[in-house]
Amino acid sequence: MNSSKASTPRGRIIRSRSIRTEPAVCGLLIFLAAASASDLPAQVPSALEGPAVQRGFSADQAFSIGDIDHINSFNGNLILTLPIGQSYGVNAGLSYQTILTYNANLWDFDGRSEPGDPFENVYSIATAHPGFNAGAGWQLSLGKLLPTGTVLNDTGSWLYVSADGSSHRFFSTLHQTDPEDVGDTAGSQNTLYSRDGSYLRHKTVGASFRSVEFPSGEIHTFQASESGDEWLPISLADRFGNIVTIDYFPSLASWTQWQVTDTHNRTQTVNFSTTANPTYPKRVDSVVLTAFGGASATYSFSYAFADVIRSCPHDDPLFTGTVQLMFLTAVTRPDGTTFDMPLTAYHTPTAGGCNTL
Repeated sequence: MNSSKASTPRGRIIRSRSIRTEPAVCGLLIFLAAASASDLPAQVPSALEGPAVQRGFSADQAFSIGDIDHINSFNGNLILTLPIGQSYGVNAGLSYQTILTYNANLWDFDGRSEPGDPFENVYSIATAHPGFNAGAGWQLSLGKLLPTGTVLNDTGSWLYVSADGSSHRFFSTLHQTDPEDVGDTAGSQNTLYSRDGSYLRHKTVGASFRSVEFPSGEIHTFQASESGDEWLPISLADRFGNIVTIDYFPSLASWTQWQVTDTHNRTQTVNFSTTANPTYPKRVDSVVLTAFGGASATYSFSYAFADVIRSCPHDDPLFTGTVQLMFLTAVTRPDGTTFDMPLTAYHTPTAGGCNTL
């Protein structure tokens, strides 16, 4: 899920924003864009989107809710939630489940100006959103923290990115006029708060860990990845000693497997493989869940690669041609049945101007 840095761009980056691509066949028109030439810079979008283009669910917006498909009534973003197996209850107030989530806000755009341009023209650059680990638009996540000043976050604040893809920005106080917490100063903040109606509280736990506290009483603890660009969850707990731990194998520095274990000694495993495509450094290969009677239930993921044209309003002459994207084509369930999304169901234009869909 890490995104690699590229060379310094020619010209000045003006701003970052995200743009939604409308769903098509079977509700799944899935596009992303990635820089394909090594001598061209990969622009990094801001991790925090404006309300018109944001991903995931938000406490301050209305949604049309279906069984697996949901529509943001404000910005029209399609969200699909595909349960991978059952929910596992740890106690009355703590449970967990692997859920595959799709967001139709797929394209990230940067603005770039040429140095010395007297007209101050701004070119739009279509780049890939770096958060999808199960094909374009799809992700399987337990949430993560993005520190400020890194390749994935240029907002100036810590961010919590939830399992559904929504971003929550932290501030030094819950309300702008509130006093600082005891022990906090402008230069040293141990406690941070979200202000988007989610009421999340972020705490520094020693030198190596950070936590996010939820209104439900849950506490999620995070540890930094090797690159430091993101902090990954290592436990989910309630206030009564019940806990779910997440281990990364072979190590947190170079993992290709998650093992999620609860206090009832049930273990769920998520297996990943690496790819040569920089947009998708790791992808979900399979999910192995605990089933009844000591058995296991395996969900397998299938993919295909295809070249597509960058989305409009991309017009930067330094980034031309098609880009290779990875598409989720099937999820095979334990009984052999599948959720099918064949490559032919995707609109993948390879000629003409920028993609207007």
